[in-house]
Amino acid sequence: MKYSRIPGEKFLKTLFPGDELKGLRAALYMLAPIKDFSAIGMLLYIGFALRGRAYQPEGGAFKAAEAFTEAALRNG
Repeated sequence: MKYSRIPGEKFLKTLFPGDELKGLRAALYMLAPIKDFSAIGMLLYIGFALRGRAYQPEGGAFKAAEAFTEAALRNG
């Protein structure tokens, strides 16, 4: 749940803090540069991109993040 509410940019700053990792944050953000994208949505998109299967889900990436959050809540 917490990753569905954290903006992706803020999540990357928390995960990779400091000026020395600014380039890494920028590179990861460029894989999914969507304004107000949640951290979970960004992670999903990056995961698909790394496997060579990046796509934009029907209804947008936010819908995928919502569905992932709902499934996680249902399954504990």
